[in-house]
Amino acid sequence: MSAHPSAHEEPVTAAAVSQTPAPVVNLRRIAGLVALAASAATLTGYSNPQQLVQSYLPAFLLWFGVSIGCLSMLMIQHQSGGHWGILLRRVFEAGARTIYFMPLFFLPILLGMAYLYSWADPVRIAADHHLAEVVHKKGAYLNVPFFTARAIFYFAFWALMARTLTSFSWKYDETGDREYAEKMRRMSGWGLLAQALVITFAGVDWGMSLDPHWYSTIWGILFMVGQALSAWCVCIMVVSRLYTHAPLSRVATSTLFHDLGKFLFAFVMLWGYVNLSQFLIIWSGNLPEETTWYLDRSKGSWRTLTFLLVGLHFFLPFFTLLSAGLKKNASRLAVVAGLLFSLRFVDLFWNIAPIFKHEHFSVHPFDLLMPVAVGGAWLYLFARQLERAPLLVKHDPQVH
Repeated sequence: MSAHPSAHEEPVTAAAVSQTPAPVVNLRRIAGLVALAASAATLTGYSNPQQLVQSYLPAFLLWFGVSIGCLSMLMIQHQSGGHWGILLRRVFEAGARTIYFMPLFFLPILLGMAYLYSWADPVRIAADHHLAEVVHKKGAYLNVPFFTARAIFYFAFWALMARTLTSFSWKYDETGDREYAEKMRRMSGWGLLAQALVITFAGVDWGMSLDPHWYSTIWGILFMVGQALSAWCVCIMVVSRLYTHAPLSRVATSTLFHDLGKFLFAFVMLWGYVNLSQFLIIWSGNLPEETTWYLDRSKGSWRTLTFLLVGLHFFLPFFTLLSAGLKKNASRLAVVAGLLFSLRFVDLFWNIAPIFKHEHFSVHPFDLLMPVAVGGAWLYLFARQLERAPLLVKHDPQVH
Protein backbone atom coordinates (compact mmCIF):
# COMPACT_ATOMS: atom_id res chain seq x y z
CA MET A 1 0.00 0.00 0.00
CA SER A 2 1.31 3.41 -0.80
CA ALA A 3 0.74 6.66 1.01
CA HIS A 4 -1.63 9.24 -0.42
CA PRO A 5 0.39 12.28 -1.61
CA SER A 6 -2.77 14.33 -1.98
CA ALA A 7 -3.59 13.90 1.70
CA HIS A 8 -2.13 17.26 2.64
CA GLU A 9 -3.01 19.23 -0.49
CA GLU A 10 -6.66 19.78 0.36
CA PRO A 11 -8.14 20.55 3.76
CA VAL A 12 -10.59 18.08 5.20
CA THR A 13 -13.84 20.02 5.08
CA ALA A 14 -16.68 19.52 7.55
CA ALA A 15 -18.89 18.20 4.75
CA ALA A 16 -16.33 15.59 3.77
CA VAL A 17 -15.81 14.54 7.38
CA SER A 18 -19.51 14.19 8.14
CA GLN A 19 -20.40 12.22 5.02
CA THR A 20 -20.93 8.53 5.67
CA PRO A 21 -18.57 6.44 3.48
CA ALA A 22 -20.19 3.93 1.15
CA PRO A 23 -18.56 0.88 2.82
CA VAL A 24 -20.34 1.72 6.09
CA VAL A 25 -23.72 1.95 4.36
CA ASN A 26 -23.06 -1.30 2.50
CA LEU A 27 -21.96 -3.01 5.71
CA ARG A 28 -25.17 -2.00 7.45
CA ARG A 29 -27.35 -3.30 4.62
CA ILE A 30 -25.53 -6.58 4.07
CA ALA A 31 -25.15 -7.30 7.79
CA GLY A 32 -28.85 -6.68 8.35
CA LEU A 33 -29.80 -9.13 5.61
CA VAL A 34 -27.36 -11.75 6.88
CA ALA A 35 -28.68 -11.39 10.42
CA LEU A 36 -32.27 -11.83 9.27
CA ALA A 37 -31.46 -14.86 7.11
CA ALA A 38 -29.36 -16.60 9.77
CA SER A 39 -31.89 -15.83 12.50
CA ALA A 40 -34.68 -17.26 10.36
CA ALA A 41 -32.64 -20.43 9.89
CA THR A 42 -32.36 -20.84 13.66
CA LEU A 43 -36.15 -21.17 13.91
CA THR A 44 -35.64 -24.84 13.19
CA GLY A 45 -33.70 -25.12 16.45
CA TYR A 46 -36.58 -24.47 18.80
CA SER A 47 -37.19 -28.22 18.90
CA ASN A 48 -33.69 -28.63 20.37
CA PRO A 49 -33.25 -25.71 22.79
CA GLN A 50 -30.33 -27.34 24.57
CA GLN A 51 -28.16 -27.46 21.45
CA LEU A 52 -29.38 -24.03 20.43
CA VAL A 53 -28.24 -22.29 23.59
CA GLN A 54 -25.00 -24.28 23.82
CA SER A 55 -24.12 -23.17 20.28
CA TYR A 56 -25.19 -19.62 21.08
CA LEU A 57 -22.81 -19.07 24.00
CA PRO A 58 -19.49 -19.10 22.04
CA ALA A 59 -21.05 -16.88 19.37
CA PHE A 60 -22.21 -14.39 21.98
CA LEU A 61 -18.83 -14.34 23.72
CA LEU A 62 -17.07 -13.74 20.40
CA TRP A 63 -19.04 -10.65 19.37
CA PHE A 64 -19.59 -9.38 22.88
CA GLY A 65 -15.81 -9.57 23.22
CA VAL A 66 -15.39 -7.20 20.27
CA SER A 67 -17.56 -4.61 22.04
CA ILE A 68 -15.60 -4.86 25.28
CA GLY A 69 -12.30 -4.97 23.43
CA CYS A 70 -13.18 -1.73 21.62
CA LEU A 71 -14.05 -0.09 24.95
CA SER A 72 -10.76 -1.24 26.48
CA MET A 73 -8.71 -0.02 23.50
CA LEU A 74 -10.55 3.30 23.55
CA MET A 75 -9.52 3.86 27.16
CA ILE A 76 -5.96 2.73 26.44
CA GLN A 77 -5.79 5.24 23.57
CA HIS A 78 -6.98 8.08 25.79
CA GLN A 79 -4.27 7.17 28.28
CA SER A 80 -1.40 6.56 25.87
CA GLY A 81 -2.14 8.91 22.95
CA GLY A 82 -0.69 8.19 19.52
CA HIS A 83 -1.72 8.93 15.95
CA TRP A 84 -3.03 5.40 15.43
CA GLY A 85 -5.69 5.97 18.05
CA ILE A 86 -6.82 9.30 16.66
CA LEU A 87 -7.73 7.67 13.35
CA LEU A 88 -9.39 4.70 15.05
CA ARG A 89 -11.16 6.56 17.84
CA ARG A 90 -14.53 6.69 16.07
CA VAL A 91 -14.30 2.98 15.23
CA PHE A 92 -13.53 2.14 18.86
CA GLU A 93 -16.36 4.38 20.06
CA ALA A 94 -18.87 2.81 17.68
CA GLY A 95 -17.80 -0.69 18.73
CA ALA A 96 -18.02 0.25 22.41
CA ARG A 97 -21.53 1.67 22.00
CA THR A 98 -22.83 -1.67 20.74
CA ILE A 99 -22.66 -2.69 24.40
CA TYR A 100 -25.98 -0.85 24.82
CA PHE A 101 -27.65 -3.76 23.00
CA MET A 102 -25.70 -6.61 24.59
CA PRO A 103 -28.25 -7.19 27.40
CA LEU A 104 -30.73 -8.24 24.70
CA PHE A 105 -28.13 -10.61 23.27
CA PHE A 106 -27.62 -11.98 26.78
CA LEU A 107 -31.28 -12.95 27.28
CA PRO A 108 -30.98 -16.39 25.59
CA ILE A 109 -28.21 -17.25 28.05
CA LEU A 110 -30.35 -16.26 31.03
CA LEU A 111 -33.33 -18.19 29.67
CA GLY A 112 -31.23 -21.28 28.94
CA MET A 113 -29.05 -21.29 32.04
CA ALA A 114 -30.07 -24.80 33.04
CA TYR A 115 -28.76 -26.11 29.69
CA LEU A 116 -25.42 -24.34 30.15
CA TYR A 117 -24.51 -24.23 33.82
CA SER A 118 -24.79 -27.45 35.77
CA TRP A 119 -24.99 -25.53 39.05
CA ALA A 120 -28.22 -23.89 37.77
CA ASP A 121 -29.93 -27.22 37.00
CA PRO A 122 -31.60 -28.80 40.06
CA VAL A 123 -32.02 -32.12 38.23
CA ARG A 124 -28.30 -32.50 37.57
CA ILE A 125 -27.43 -31.39 41.10
CA ALA A 126 -29.74 -34.05 42.56
CA ALA A 127 -28.28 -36.76 40.32
CA ASP A 128 -24.58 -35.92 40.90
CA HIS A 129 -23.33 -36.11 44.47
CA HIS A 130 -19.98 -34.52 43.66
CA LEU A 131 -21.67 -31.65 41.85
CA ALA A 132 -24.04 -31.16 44.77
CA GLU A 133 -21.05 -30.93 47.12
CA VAL A 134 -19.35 -28.30 44.94
CA VAL A 135 -22.54 -26.28 44.54
CA HIS A 136 -23.09 -26.38 48.29
CA LYS A 137 -19.62 -24.93 48.90
CA LYS A 138 -19.91 -22.27 46.18
CA GLY A 139 -23.65 -21.68 46.46
CA ALA A 140 -23.27 -18.19 47.92
CA TYR A 141 -21.75 -17.11 44.60
CA LEU A 142 -23.12 -19.61 42.09
CA ASN A 143 -26.86 -19.02 42.23
CA VAL A 144 -29.22 -17.66 39.60
CA PRO A 145 -30.36 -14.42 41.35
CA PHE A 146 -26.82 -13.31 42.18
CA PHE A 147 -25.60 -14.35 38.69
CA THR A 148 -28.31 -12.19 37.12
CA ALA A 149 -27.60 -9.23 39.41
CA ARG A 150 -23.90 -9.35 38.59
CA ALA A 151 -24.66 -9.41 34.85
CA ILE A 152 -26.86 -6.33 35.24
CA PHE A 153 -24.03 -4.55 37.05
CA TYR A 154 -21.48 -5.51 34.36
CA PHE A 155 -23.62 -4.21 31.52
CA ALA A 156 -24.49 -1.02 33.43
CA PHE A 157 -20.79 -0.30 34.04
CA TRP A 158 -19.81 -0.91 30.41
CA ALA A 159 -22.71 1.15 29.06
CA LEU A 160 -21.90 4.03 31.42
CA MET A 161 -18.23 4.05 30.37
CA ALA A 162 -19.05 3.91 26.66
CA ARG A 163 -21.72 6.60 26.89
CA THR A 164 -19.65 8.99 29.00
CA LEU A 165 -16.47 8.69 26.94
CA THR A 166 -18.42 9.16 23.72
CA SER A 167 -20.26 12.16 25.15
CA PHE A 168 -16.99 13.83 26.15
CA SER A 169 -15.52 13.09 22.72
CA TRP A 170 -18.44 14.64 20.86
CA LYS A 171 -18.44 17.70 23.13
CA TYR A 172 -14.72 18.07 22.46
CA ASP A 173 -15.53 18.11 18.74
CA GLU A 174 -18.19 20.77 19.25
CA THR A 175 -16.30 23.12 21.55
CA GLY A 176 -12.60 22.37 21.14
CA ASP A 177 -12.27 22.67 24.93
CA ARG A 178 -9.21 20.69 26.05
CA GLU A 179 -10.89 20.06 29.39
CA TYR A 180 -12.93 17.31 27.73
CA ALA A 181 -9.75 15.60 26.56
CA GLU A 182 -8.44 15.72 30.11
CA LYS A 183 -11.72 14.29 31.43
CA MET A 184 -11.46 11.38 28.99
CA ARG A 185 -7.88 10.74 30.07
CA ARG A 186 -8.71 10.79 33.79
CA MET A 187 -11.80 8.63 33.37
CA SER A 188 -9.85 6.09 31.31
CA GLY A 189 -7.22 5.81 34.05
CA TRP A 190 -9.49 4.50 36.80
CA GLY A 191 -11.79 2.97 34.17
CA LEU A 192 -9.09 0.57 33.01
CA LEU A 193 -8.55 -0.66 36.55
CA ALA A 194 -12.28 -1.22 37.03
CA GLN A 195 -12.49 -2.78 33.56
CA ALA A 196 -9.92 -5.41 34.49
CA LEU A 197 -11.94 -6.43 37.54
CA VAL A 198 -15.30 -6.46 35.75
CA ILE A 199 -13.97 -8.51 32.82
CA THR A 200 -12.43 -11.00 35.24
CA PHE A 201 -15.68 -11.53 37.12
CA ALA A 202 -17.69 -11.73 33.87
CA GLY A 203 -15.24 -14.28 32.48
CA VAL A 204 -15.55 -16.40 35.61
CA ASP A 205 -19.35 -16.16 35.57
CA TRP A 206 -19.99 -16.81 31.90
CA GLY A 207 -17.08 -19.06 31.01
CA MET A 208 -15.27 -20.71 33.89
CA SER A 209 -18.40 -21.53 35.89
CA LEU A 210 -19.56 -23.79 33.04
CA ASP A 211 -17.47 -26.37 34.89
CA PRO A 212 -17.88 -25.53 38.59
CA HIS A 213 -15.23 -28.11 39.55
CA TRP A 214 -12.48 -26.34 37.59
CA TYR A 215 -10.69 -23.07 38.18
CA SER A 216 -7.81 -21.05 36.75
CA THR A 217 -6.22 -17.89 38.13
CA ILE A 218 -5.38 -16.69 34.59
CA TRP A 219 -8.87 -17.08 33.14
CA GLY A 220 -9.72 -13.39 33.44
CA ILE A 221 -6.54 -12.35 31.62
CA LEU A 222 -7.34 -14.84 28.87
CA PHE A 223 -10.68 -13.11 28.41
CA MET A 224 -9.10 -9.64 28.30
CA VAL A 225 -6.44 -10.58 25.76
CA GLY A 226 -8.92 -12.45 23.56
CA GLN A 227 -11.33 -9.52 23.56
CA ALA A 228 -8.59 -7.03 22.67
CA LEU A 229 -7.35 -9.29 19.88
CA SER A 230 -10.88 -9.70 18.50
CA ALA A 231 -11.40 -5.92 18.56
CA TRP A 232 -8.16 -5.31 16.70
CA CYS A 233 -9.07 -7.85 14.02
CA VAL A 234 -12.47 -6.24 13.39
CA CYS A 235 -11.08 -2.69 13.45
CA ILE A 236 -8.30 -3.54 11.00
CA MET A 237 -10.80 -5.11 8.59
CA VAL A 238 -13.09 -2.08 8.85
CA VAL A 239 -10.33 0.51 8.41
CA SER A 240 -8.88 -1.42 5.46
CA ARG A 241 -12.21 -0.83 3.70
CA LEU A 242 -12.53 2.82 4.77
CA TYR A 243 -9.05 4.14 4.02
CA THR A 244 -9.78 4.48 0.29
CA HIS A 245 -12.80 6.73 1.01
CA ALA A 246 -12.94 10.25 2.40
CA PRO A 247 -12.10 11.38 4.99
CA LEU A 248 -9.62 8.62 5.90
CA SER A 249 -8.23 8.60 2.37
CA ARG A 250 -6.76 12.04 3.06
CA VAL A 251 -4.88 11.09 6.19
CA ALA A 252 -4.35 7.31 6.26
CA THR A 253 -0.90 6.18 5.14
CA SER A 254 1.04 2.95 5.12
CA THR A 255 2.50 4.01 8.49
CA LEU A 256 -0.95 3.72 10.07
CA PHE A 257 -1.39 0.12 8.93
CA HIS A 258 2.17 -0.67 9.96
CA ASP A 259 1.26 0.49 13.48
CA LEU A 260 -1.97 -1.51 13.46
CA GLY A 261 -0.08 -4.59 12.31
CA LYS A 262 2.41 -4.20 15.15
CA PHE A 263 -0.42 -4.00 17.66
CA LEU A 264 -1.95 -7.15 16.16
CA PHE A 265 1.42 -8.88 16.35
CA ALA A 266 1.80 -7.86 20.01
CA PHE A 267 -1.59 -9.26 20.99
CA VAL A 268 -0.93 -12.51 19.11
CA MET A 269 2.23 -12.95 21.21
CA LEU A 270 0.37 -12.01 24.38
CA TRP A 271 -2.37 -14.55 23.60
CA GLY A 272 0.26 -17.27 23.18
CA TYR A 273 2.11 -16.23 26.34
CA VAL A 274 -1.01 -16.22 28.54
CA ASN A 275 -2.26 -19.57 27.23
CA LEU A 276 1.17 -21.16 27.71
CA SER A 277 1.34 -19.71 31.24
CA GLN A 278 -2.01 -21.26 32.17
CA PHE A 279 -0.93 -24.63 30.76
CA LEU A 280 2.42 -24.60 32.58
CA ILE A 281 0.88 -23.62 35.91
CA ILE A 282 -1.74 -26.38 35.71
CA TRP A 283 0.79 -28.93 34.43
CA SER A 284 3.26 -28.18 37.22
CA GLY A 285 0.54 -28.15 39.89
CA ASN A 286 -0.85 -31.49 38.65
CA LEU A 287 -4.09 -31.14 40.62
CA PRO A 288 -7.07 -33.31 39.58
CA GLU A 289 -9.43 -30.31 39.77
CA GLU A 290 -7.34 -28.52 37.11
CA THR A 291 -5.72 -31.15 34.89
CA THR A 292 -9.01 -32.76 33.82
CA TRP A 293 -9.79 -29.61 31.82
CA TYR A 294 -6.74 -30.18 29.59
CA LEU A 295 -7.20 -33.94 29.54
CA ASP A 296 -10.64 -33.52 27.95
CA ARG A 297 -9.00 -31.43 25.19
CA SER A 298 -6.20 -33.91 24.55
CA LYS A 299 -8.40 -36.79 23.40
CA GLY A 300 -9.25 -37.75 19.83
CA SER A 301 -10.23 -34.93 17.51
CA TRP A 302 -10.09 -32.39 20.34
CA ARG A 303 -6.34 -32.99 20.43
CA THR A 304 -6.12 -32.31 16.70
CA LEU A 305 -8.03 -29.06 17.17
CA THR A 306 -5.63 -28.12 19.98
CA PHE A 307 -2.61 -28.43 17.69
CA LEU A 308 -4.41 -26.58 14.91
CA LEU A 309 -5.08 -23.70 17.28
CA VAL A 310 -1.45 -23.54 18.33
CA GLY A 311 -0.30 -23.57 14.73
CA LEU A 312 -2.89 -21.30 13.11
CA HIS A 313 -3.73 -18.95 15.98
CA PHE A 314 -0.13 -18.36 17.05
CA PHE A 315 2.69 -19.58 14.82
CA LEU A 316 1.16 -18.69 11.44
CA PRO A 317 0.24 -15.06 12.29
CA PHE A 318 3.44 -14.70 14.34
CA PHE A 319 5.73 -15.44 11.39
CA THR A 320 3.43 -13.72 8.90
CA LEU A 321 3.32 -10.47 10.84
CA LEU A 322 7.12 -10.33 11.08
CA SER A 323 7.02 -8.90 7.55
CA ALA A 324 7.01 -5.09 7.58
CA GLY A 325 5.80 -5.05 3.99
CA LEU A 326 2.73 -7.10 4.84
CA LYS A 327 1.89 -4.89 7.81
CA LYS A 328 2.01 -1.81 5.56
CA ASN A 329 -0.33 -3.38 3.01
CA ALA A 330 -3.94 -2.76 4.06
CA SER A 331 -5.54 -5.57 2.05
CA ARG A 332 -3.01 -8.23 3.11
CA LEU A 333 -3.17 -7.16 6.74
CA ALA A 334 -6.96 -7.41 6.57
CA VAL A 335 -6.68 -11.00 5.34
CA VAL A 336 -4.50 -11.92 8.32
CA ALA A 337 -6.93 -10.14 10.65
CA GLY A 338 -9.87 -11.99 9.12
CA LEU A 339 -8.16 -15.36 9.56
CA LEU A 340 -7.31 -14.51 13.15
CA PHE A 341 -10.86 -13.43 13.90
CA SER A 342 -12.27 -16.71 12.60
CA LEU A 343 -9.76 -18.50 14.82
CA ARG A 344 -10.95 -16.43 17.77
CA PHE A 345 -14.24 -18.27 17.44
CA VAL A 346 -12.44 -21.62 17.16
CA ASP A 347 -10.57 -20.77 20.35
CA LEU A 348 -13.81 -19.99 22.20
CA PHE A 349 -15.39 -23.16 20.82
CA TRP A 350 -12.36 -25.15 22.01
CA ASN A 351 -12.70 -23.66 25.49
CA ILE A 352 -16.47 -24.19 25.83
CA ALA A 353 -17.71 -27.08 23.66
CA PRO A 354 -15.77 -29.93 25.38
CA ILE A 355 -17.71 -29.18 28.56
CA PHE A 356 -20.86 -30.36 26.76
CA LYS A 357 -19.16 -32.94 24.49
CA HIS A 358 -16.82 -34.92 26.73
CA GLU A 359 -17.00 -38.15 24.76
CA HIS A 360 -16.24 -37.03 21.23
CA PHE A 361 -15.61 -34.05 19.03
CA SER A 362 -18.56 -32.90 16.94
CA VAL A 363 -19.74 -29.76 15.19
CA HIS A 364 -23.46 -29.13 14.99
CA PRO A 365 -24.83 -26.89 12.20
CA PHE A 366 -25.93 -24.42 14.88
CA ASP A 367 -22.28 -24.12 15.97
CA LEU A 368 -21.58 -22.54 12.57
CA LEU A 369 -24.86 -20.72 12.14
CA MET A 370 -24.90 -18.86 15.45
CA PRO A 371 -21.71 -16.81 14.91
CA VAL A 372 -23.14 -15.66 11.57
CA ALA A 373 -26.51 -14.70 13.05
CA VAL A 374 -25.05 -12.87 16.04
CA GLY A 375 -22.30 -11.36 13.90
CA GLY A 376 -24.75 -10.01 11.34
CA ALA A 377 -26.78 -8.33 14.06
CA TRP A 378 -23.66 -6.96 15.75
CA LEU A 379 -22.22 -5.55 12.51
CA TYR A 380 -25.56 -3.93 11.66
CA LEU A 381 -25.62 -2.17 15.03
CA PHE A 382 -21.94 -1.26 14.70
CA ALA A 383 -22.50 0.33 11.29
CA ARG A 384 -25.47 2.28 12.64
CA GLN A 385 -23.31 3.61 15.46
CA LEU A 386 -20.46 4.43 13.06
CA GLU A 387 -22.83 6.60 11.03
CA ARG A 388 -23.67 8.79 14.03
CA ALA A 389 -20.46 10.83 14.05
CA PRO A 390 -17.72 12.01 11.65
CA LEU A 391 -14.97 9.45 11.17
CA LEU A 392 -12.31 11.99 12.13
CA VAL A 393 -12.14 13.95 15.35
CA LYS A 394 -11.83 17.70 14.79
CA HIS A 395 -9.86 19.48 17.48
CA ASP A 396 -7.32 17.02 18.79
CA PRO A 397 -3.83 18.49 18.16
CA GLN A 398 -2.55 15.16 16.81
CA VAL A 399 -4.98 15.35 13.89
CA HIS A 400 -2.95 18.18 12.34
